[in-house]
Amino acid sequence: MRFAVMIILSVAVCVVFCNQTIGIIMLNHLSDGLYGNDDAEKYLKMPDIEDTVVVIAGLVPWCIACSVPLAMLNVGIAAVPVAFYLWILPICSLFCRKKGNNKLTEV
Repeated sequence: MRFAVMIILSVAVCVVFCNQTIGIIMLNHLSDGLYGNDDAEKYLKMPDIEDTVVVIAGLVPWCIACSVPLAMLNVGIAAVPVAFYLWILPICSLFCRKKGNNKLTEV
């Protein structure tokens, strides 16, 4: 459930701020209530931010993470739906976290 909220917040932040860096900072502050204060919870938050706002920013056509590569490749926004990795990573992460596989293990 927590990861689904992170996805929704990521889409909103990327649509409004049009930048990955600002999106990461804003999502970090907006999601403070979802995670606890201990170190284990903080370490769970980092991959959630990585799998949401960092990747989802590439799906918003007016976001810098999408518009610059599209301009460099000289393609239109029709290339966004075929960016499979950008779609698959948050979806797969959502299903993996639903099964409870987000436990930290010691190395």
